[in-house]
Amino acid sequence: MQKIVSDSKIMMGKPVISETRITVELILEKLAAGETPEQILEAHPRLSYEGIKAALAFAAQALKLIQNWYYYRPNLLGIPSQPPGIVPLVFSPPQVQQ
Repeated sequence: MQKIVSDSKIMMGKPVISETRITVELILEKLAAGETPEQILEAHPRLSYEGIKAALAFAAQALKLIQNWYYYRPNLLGIPSQPPGIVPLVFSPPQVQQ
């Protein structure tokens, strides 16, 4: 089973799939650009479906941490707290090259 690891000596400490130099960021960017898991696996033979699922799970957990920090952080910045479920994050999906 592949898992996510981070080592400051590999890819500048970015989260990568274990035993590879394939970053979570790369997998997410490729999926967002419309590549299928099969295309990603073909381009990266050392990667597995489990690695792609691990990258997605890692991204989901990271987003939860960001949202929890935003909601539960002390009001040190003078920003009023938002009701649960309303997090004013702004996200623009990448433009897909045609």
